[in-house]
Parts: sequence; structure tokens; C-alpha cells
Amino acid sequence: MDIWCYYSKYGRSIWAIAVSYVDKEGNSHVIKDGVKKLVETTLGWANLKEKDNFDKKIAVILYNYPPGKAEIGASYLDVFQSVHDLLIQLSRAGYNIGMSEEEIPNSTTLYTLLSMFGNKGSWAQGLLDSYVEGKWDKLVKDPNDLAIIESYLKYFDLNKNNQLVDLLQYIKFYKSLNKTLQDQLIKKWGSGIGNIMVYNDSYIVIPGMMCGNIFITFQPSRGWEEVENYHDLTLPPHQQYITFYCWLKEVFKADAMIHMGTHGTLEFLPGRSIGLQGDDWTFELSGIPNIYPYIVSNPGGSFSS
Repeated sequence: MDIWCYYSKYGRSIWAIAVSYVDKEGNSHVIKDGVKKLVETTLGWANLKEKDNFDKKIAVILYNYPPGKAEIGASYLDVFQSVHDLLIQLSRAGYNIGMSEEEIPNSTTLYTLLSMFGNKGSWAQGLLDSYVEGKWDKLVKDPNDLAIIESYLKYFDLNKNNQLVDLLQYIKFYKSLNKTLQDQLIKKWGSGIGNIMVYNDSYIVIPGMMCGNIFITFQPSRGWEEVENYHDLTLPPHQQYITFYCWLKEVFKADAMIHMGTHGTLEFLPGRSIGLQGDDWTFELSGIPNIYPYIVSNPGGSFSS
């Protein structure tokens, strides 16, 4: 089977989605998964254009890999100042950010708030438990930082915002996956909700700060830190990873997501790099309109992402 692929990045259009192919006998065949994904993606961008800004839900996704406060960042980007500036621009454009422009935390305060709920490795279960249980004094030692967190508590209600995903909800997400991907997930990570970012063996945690219709969060860890082969490029995403993107779509109902800076892992998951199909992880977990500010000194990487 030969597939001709158009690089949408060069044409300033939606990412390349294979919707048909011609076999060696010259017969055309429709790729149903591709058609469905193209329709989903196109409708998403159309909705983003037509919907009132105040009603749009936006996920701002930061990078935190490997897990830990020291690893929050993006290539040559002042992440926290950028998030601060983004919130100002969204507010001025009429988006519901859950606070007045004067209440937007500065970059230093944002670091205090966001670093508290960053990714936690399975070896740091106590920190994850403290986050879920609201034991802020276990997460920060400086009394001033503790006071800052307590003044923003209304943005951290995990139960109200449905950020704790139980087994039943996870199974629904799992069953929505392509069968090939289901098998890969089970083979590597087992059945059930796993143990990465899991509270009380019962809930997958979607960390984040809910500011009106703006959800500031962290892309899940890739999972390499949990396995012996740190550079295994065939490693499928774990339960919390797939739950994260399904949750953004099905529960939070994001109209768009912003992956803040260079670069994350969604576009580099196992599978094809062009002409993606239903049994590719990136294809399966994509579909929400994605705004991706990418460093200008890395054009090669930006094309592949």
C-alpha cells in the first residue's frame, strides 16, 4: 500500500490525516478512522472560531519531566511569566479566567502554586497524598508560601472539578481506545488504574488549577522513569497519560489546549510519524485543537511535532 502524505505544516492547515489510499491495483479505499478524525478536528477548529470567548474552555499544559519541581520548564521559555502573560491576554480577550486581571498571580506566585501539584513519581506517594488531601504544610515549608496557597484554595478543588478519576471512569476511557492500543497498554502496564499518579489505590489524579474556564495543568510523565529501559521508544503511555487526554476531551470538554513551549511527548508517542492511523497513540489521543508555541530555533522539531 502506498500513501501519499501532504505536510500540512507547510500549507498552514490542519495536521496531515490520511483519509484514503490507492492499492497496487489502482483501487481507492476509505480510511474510516481518518475520516472520523478529520471531521472531529475540523469541527473543533470551527467551534473555536464561532464560540463566544467567555464560554471557551482552554487547557494550558506545562511540562514536568522527569517528575519533580526542578524539571518544570520548556526550551528557553520563561514558563511562569508566559502563563501570567497568557492569562492577562485571555482576560482582555473576554475569556473567563475566574479572577480579575488584578488578581492574576505574578510569575513567582505562579511557581509556588503550580510546583505544588506537579507530577509525582511512584516513589513520592506521600507528596501526592498530601496534595489530594490538602495537607499543604507537607508540600511547602515556607510559611509565606503556605499563606499564598491558602489564599488560592478555591482554584484547587479536585472533587468539585472531577479531577479524581475512579476505576469505572478509567474503564470507559480504556474501552474507547483502539483494540491494538488496548493490548499494548495491558501488556506493559497491566489492567486496572496502575500506580502512576494514583491516590489510595482508587483514583487517577489529574493535577491542575481551575481558573474559571482555564485549566492549568501538567502533561503526564512519559513513564520512562518507572521502567528499566529509560530510552525505550516503543513504551506505550501509561494509564494516567491516556486518562489525562481523555479527561480533557470528555470531562473538562476542552475547546482547545495549549502545550506551552518546546516540547512535550504527545507527538512523539510510539507509532507512525506521518500518515497516522487509528492504531497510533498520537492519533488516538489527539483531536482537540492544539495551539503549540514552539521555539523558532528548532524548525526541524516543529515540523515533526
